[in-house]
Amino acid sequence: MTQNNEQAGGDEQLFSQELGDWATFALDAAVEFYTDGTSTPFLLVLDQDDKKHLVNLELTVDASVEELLHVARTQFREMFPAAVLYSLVWDAELNIEGESHNGILAECGQQDKPTAWLFAQLYEGDVAEDTFDAKEEPVVIGPVDSAFEDI
Repeated sequence: MTQNNEQAGGDEQLFSQELGDWATFALDAAVEFYTDGTSTPFLLVLDQDDKKHLVNLELTVDASVEELLHVARTQFREMFPAAVLYSLVWDAELNIEGESHNGILAECGQQDKPTAWLFAQLYEGDVAEDTFDAKEEPVVIGPVDSAFEDI
């Protein structure tokens, strides 16, 4: 994952290589799911024993994507107390330089870091119609509050 160092004002690394690799892993998993026609939001966690955990966040008529993400952010530490990395992954429409794009978003955070990072994999097509096609490399959107911090 290429970092845009202009945001940091030069050569400073914005996030760790480990977090960048984790974001790439999460987005690759999402691309695989989306290519298979599944677009449900999910939580991906790596624990201190290097075990990966995947939790599908079920969309229902009673819960929006935003509500599911909020619940996952506030409860994942109780579910996975040994977590060292997390990714919340969901589908969204993005506005980039005035143009609308389909994208898979991944909010990725690392234990003991107050800032998480938002990454995006842009795509063309429609998951439901089985016309999903990932575009280019994932991009860094920017920093966000980490779910490891008190919300």
